[in-house]
Amino acid sequence: MRRSMLIPIACCAVSATIAVVGCRRESESAESKGTDTDGVKSIAEPIALTAKLVIVSNGSSGGAKPEETTGVDSKDMPIAEVPKVVLPEDKELIPGSLRRVMGKDGRTSYGRRYRGTRSLSKDLSRDEVLGLYAMMDRKQTEDPLAVGKLNTIKNEVANALRRQNTVPEDFANNLMAMYFDKSHHVVWRDYCIQHLGGILKRMSDPEQKNKAVAAFWEAATETDSSIAGTSLLAMRHNVDDPLVDQQAVAAKALGYCEDPKCNDRTKITALQVCAELGETKALPTARKIATSNGGTQLRMSAIAAVGTLGDESDRAMLQKYASGSNSRLRQPARSALKRLGKNR
Repeated sequence: MRRSMLIPIACCAVSATIAVVGCRRESESAESKGTDTDGVKSIAEPIALTAKLVIVSNGSSGGAKPEETTGVDSKDMPIAEVPKVVLPEDKELIPGSLRRVMGKDGRTSYGRRYRGTRSLSKDLSRDEVLGLYAMMDRKQTEDPLAVGKLNTIKNEVANALRRQNTVPEDFANNLMAMYFDKSHHVVWRDYCIQHLGGILKRMSDPEQKNKAVAAFWEAATETDSSIAGTSLLAMRHNVDDPLVDQQAVAAKALGYCEDPKCNDRTKITALQVCAELGETKALPTARKIATSNGGTQLRMSAIAAVGTLGDESDRAMLQKYASGSNSRLRQPARSALKRLGKNR
């Protein structure tokens, strides 16, 4: 999940390309933009509450009382403890091949480190993989880069791990562990959900896949940031997996579309997901938002959804915006007109 809901993403930017609702949101954040290998990204009202995740803080001792938080799905989710991040025994022992990426070669510039991530092999050794895990787990106080640039470097490291010929051992585990660790920056936690969605199809361990889907549903409740929308996208891109309930994902997205208290970042993505999944119940809300005085980005998403889900009765409205004075609405409306009625 090129990045950031999405969009990781302190705010979800919608360009004219949102007019094609079938497209994938690229991974991007308000602070930085990286490159994702699968184009995942780069983010509801609740349906039946049927499961609880047992959350154990990474820093908790074995005897600590776990905190329970509700997971949401249309079927029972597995009870799971939050994974603990797997790191090298000595994080200071850095393989020579990684010194540039980790800023340990005496030259710590962002550009040099960024280029170093692009030159990493597709067949890294276990020691190199563990070293990159240590890089991904760095907090803002542990690296000289500004947080936005650090998030981008970490995103590119995750992309390099996704490009490996085989999914590295502990990669999914560590993405989940870092997502649940709220001492990480919210943009990096968003990236973790994106990348977890990007590797789900390549994961072979059923238990790990169940944990990943449970993490998606947990992330889908984080509507105070872009993470909820990113999670919806991660699940939408994996609805062909039997563990991902397409109807439940559509229902979650629909709930966010209809919730007047839902923030625009999440609603923008929820409209996209409803359109992509053919959730026609979102059409009245999309029409209402498209013709409202709301935020332009939200209206762009709604217009795109109307183009995918709507019918001939929507043509006049779309034509109005396709030739209107608001230049940011014109292209989404023109694209919507080309799709109108083709998906019904």
